[in-house]
Amino acid sequence: MPKRSWLTSLLLALVLISAAANLLVFFRYLQVLNTAQRLQLQAQRLQFLAGLAGRNVVVMRNLAAETMEFGRKAPAVAGVLQLHTNLLRRLELNPAVSPR
Repeated sequence: MPKRSWLTSLLLALVLISAAANLLVFFRYLQVLNTAQRLQLQAQRLQFLAGLAGRNVVVMRNLAAETMEFGRKAPAVAGVLQLHTNLLRRLELNPAVSPR
């Protein structure tokens, strides 16, 4: 049996090292892909919750506007509206002016 030359051994070592490096890169790719999928699901959940919060703000704004309109006819509601002036301003409603 002829002895292997040092060049053959070197090439074989390079092939083995590159195969091991490819395996490491592949497993790292799988980890990154898994993380990206989890982040995408989380982003979808947060997007849904943001939409839900936006709808709740619209409902609160409409309810506050109707309450302010009712407050003109029923003076008893004016005290409640005065307690929540800051909230009405955060809803972009001016308690002194009619919402229209």
